[in-house]
Amino acid sequence: LRRWFYRLGGSSPFRRESEMVRRLLKIGVKVPRAVACTVRPRGKSEILITELIAGAVPLRDLLWLGDTVLRDREELGALFTRVGSWLRSIHDLGVWQRDMKPSNVLVRGVGSRAPELFLVDITAVRLRGRPLSETRRIRNLAQLLDLTSDLDGPPRLPLLRAYIGQDTPAIDRWSRFVSAAIEGRRDYRERQCGCRYVDEEHARNAR
Repeated sequence: LRRWFYRLGGSSPFRRESEMVRRLLKIGVKVPRAVACTVRPRGKSEILITELIAGAVPLRDLLWLGDTVLRDREELGALFTRVGSWLRSIHDLGVWQRDMKPSNVLVRGVGSRAPELFLVDITAVRLRGRPLSETRRIRNLAQLLDLTSDLDGPPRLPLLRAYIGQDTPAIDRWSRFVSAAIEGRRDYRERQCGCRYVDEEHARNAR
């Protein structure tokens, strides 16, 4: 089917991704720039080549995976605050990343007052043309905050405060919705692989 799609003039999904990169950069969302991509492949391989963001680390690696995990609670709180304000800003621009997760956010300049954040996996991104609905916002927040057990509860509050503002009733309300969405994700993970938390799943897959 794909071969016929190309014969009829269809273009590679990476060409559309390259165009999305251009549109995101235009509205001020930082993403790795596309250097080259397959336009209309003749074989089976399709590629997208992007620039390397020197010094950037996946958010996942700062929160729970690898040698770059932040152990200092103040540094962690500052990072969560930055992520929360960044996520609010791209949601208000109508940017929907249906596969939002800590491995799809790159952070450069950890420890600085305003580390840079880059969005990756652009194939899963859509521009809605208006601020995101509450449902989509909650889903993205849950995807980012579905972390290890020690990052539940109070550690996640700086992100929610930065996203929502200092209105305590609003924070309590959103926290309930986000927590319910996170537990739904964990229930599903537990049914699928017997692991409730992301680090347990990773440890099992690494064996």
